[in-house]
Amino acid sequence: MGIPLQAKRQETHHYEFDSSARSVCGNDTFELPVPATYVVNTDGVIVHTFVNVDYTQREEPEKIVAVLKQLQVAASG
Repeated sequence: MGIPLQAKRQETHHYEFDSSARSVCGNDTFELPVPATYVVNTDGVIVHTFVNVDYTQREEPEKIVAVLKQLQVAASG
């Protein structure tokens, strides 16, 4: 699932002559992958977020499990 955020046309001129922007995006859309992890409680409230502009960095699964366990303890206590 993704929520693409696209640069405004007037902002893309900064990258017109920068081939690195095209090589990072992989196309001319100037969309950049920014993976994010959200943990949402049963009330629909986001209780944990992880966002890193470096798409190679992801939330550690152990951290997500710990957050889920905290939610479980809070719900049962």
